[in-house]
Amino acid sequence: MAATTSRSALADLSEEECWELVGQDGIGRVAFTGHRGLTVLPVNYRIHEGAIFFRTRLGGQMEEDLRTGMKGVDLVIAFEVDQIDEAAHKGWSVLFRGPARLASGPPPWVGDFRSWAGDDRDLHVSITAHEITGRRVQAG
Repeated sequence: MAATTSRSALADLSEEECWELVGQDGIGRVAFTGHRGLTVLPVNYRIHEGAIFFRTRLGGQMEEDLRTGMKGVDLVIAFEVDQIDEAAHKGWSVLFRGPARLASGPPPWVGDFRSWAGDDRDLHVSITAHEITGRRVQAG
């Protein structure tokens, strides 16, 4: 019996395709370098008017790390969302990079935006993407 090989096709995604894939809300991962080194955390997110929003705990690790202590200086972070089908060997990944800003209060549209980690996530963070990249892989 002859061995079979599987080839995968990797394709770059346009910015428009990236925004469509991440939808309006879901689960993603935020990555940043803070006082404890490189950190990657899962968060619930929501897209609103071209920005990514998520909630975190007041006084928590992320709040401490995102406060630079310098007026007008924002920490640039990465935010990643993906969908992977291991059995079919296909999926996509979208990466946003940009400054994170701590909101002084909840955005007026927040409504039913809840964190899976609990409702004590009272600090709202927004990311304005300055760079958006994405890739799709499919078994060939």
